[in-house]
Amino acid sequence: MKDNKQKFKIIHFLLLGNSKEHINRVIEYYEIRNIVFFTSINLINENLEFIKDIKKKEINVLETVLLDPFEEKALENMTKKMLDAYSLYSNDGINHIIAGLTGGTNLMVLSMGMLCLSAGLKAHYVVNNENNDVITIDIFQDMVKNGDNIQIFKDLFKGEL
Repeated sequence: MKDNKQKFKIIHFLLLGNSKEHINRVIEYYEIRNIVFFTSINLINENLEFIKDIKKKEINVLETVLLDPFEEKALENMTKKMLDAYSLYSNDGINHIIAGLTGGTNLMVLSMGMLCLSAGLKAHYVVNNENNDVITIDIFQDMVKNGDNIQIFKDLFKGEL
């Protein structure tokens, strides 16, 4: 008989740029089983082998979302894609999303931070030191008091505010 106690999944939203050490570190630290990668369209070919290696570790790569951090409206477009992914994978709050704020370009990190703020996500950052220390960031959860923040951000990027 299947155990139905845990009906939700924990899904990590991770930024994948040139550096890969932070990804391996958080996989180990959090014992990650489900990932949605966000990577630059310019780096997807370079990152395909790494993504295949992650899958070989029996980790579910649910999707790789392609971002263009160098286009004219990069911040708006990337944040919208992240909000869309959140809407899809959170399954109306059934799944638990944790965001990584390490990797990618500065605008990719800012977009992920905006998602964290709008959805009240727990996040983490990997310090670039000899231990690759993982810092848990839960301030976003404390800042969000109601569920309207996601709609505010969606309206902002539709030009309705």
